[in-house]
Amino acid sequence: MTTRKLRTVEPGITILEISGRLNVGTHLTNTETQISQLIQMGSRKLILDFSKLDYIDSASIGMLTGAHKEMLEAGAQIRLAGAQGPAASTPNAR
Repeated sequence: MTTRKLRTVEPGITILEISGRLNVGTHLTNTETQISQLIQMGSRKLILDFSKLDYIDSASIGMLTGAHKEMLEAGAQIRLAGAQGPAASTPNAR
């Protein structure tokens, strides 16, 4: 199960904490939708906090690649932070 927690640390900097497992299915779709909504609402600096993420699959890596492209097109930045364990050992998750 994936959980997401959203917070703003400074004006213009949004942190989306993703915990549990991020893999193909409803949780991935919901996460992708939330990221797209943040971009559409004007988020220009988005940090995805993976410090509590246990697992990420290749479909999720693909979603992150798409989110990165969407952020670049919006003149914004997206960063990943805190990956540990299996999530950190995924070569493209860093």
